[in-house]
Amino acid sequence: MNDSVDWLSRALEEPPDIHLIREVPRPAGTTPTYNIQEHWAINLYPVAGHIDMLDINQQFEFSAQSICLIPPNTERRFHFNKSCRQLVVSFAISTVENTHTQIPLLVQNFHRFPILEHAFDELIQLKRLQQSARARAALWHFLWQCHDIFITSSNSPNTHAAVSQAADYISLNLHRHPSATEISRAVGLSHNQLNRLFKEQFGYPLMQYCFRCRMQEAATLLNSSSESIKDIARSLGYDNLQLFNKQFRRYQKLSPSAYRRTYSNK
Repeated sequence: MNDSVDWLSRALEEPPDIHLIREVPRPAGTTPTYNIQEHWAINLYPVAGHIDMLDINQQFEFSAQSICLIPPNTERRFHFNKSCRQLVVSFAISTVENTHTQIPLLVQNFHRFPILEHAFDELIQLKRLQQSARARAALWHFLWQCHDIFITSSNSPNTHAAVSQAADYISLNLHRHPSATEISRAVGLSHNQLNRLFKEQFGYPLMQYCFRCRMQEAATLLNSSSESIKDIARSLGYDNLQLFNKQFRRYQKLSPSAYRRTYSNK
């Protein structure tokens, strides 16, 4: 087993101490250099790019919808191919000695990525409401989810090919709101077959996956662009701004305008 995963397995026997939970709007390009000493970090990357690990002079490419576990005391910088929101949680465990590995652990093109994004958004909400005990418990659960992903990615086959194809099709056609029948035909399965695969893979059905992807794209655009909310809604296929506002509030627990005021640096 990878040293980082083995360390995480032992470390998560007790709740972690939260150092940082942040949603960082990123423009396309290269970030400053970071070194969060004595703290591990899990990063979620919605777009493709690479990490420069400066201590060991190596570069690690990542695809869109990737998750990465980064060891402490490592200097790194990131490059994103387009603007996005980078999700970062850093934490400390006092009961287990840190491993000395400097190699990040990456899971690429992870199709359950929207589930983790949603869990991360809930973490941010708890932190913002200063519910420290609940935030710590939620982070513990979130890290166990990440741990299981790292284990599964190294010990089991990849996502079912039809689910990967469907996820790609959905990503390319979010603005058109494709129907379940259209998506199923595009990957050569019946609606019932594809729905069953999505429930097995994600824990919820095909059209809920589409909805979550659309709302996460809306959140990214609200964070990283200066487009009007009306234009963002239209880019995602919503001619009815009231319907977009209602659905966004249902998913994020905030209106689009309140979400932008809270999280955007634009």
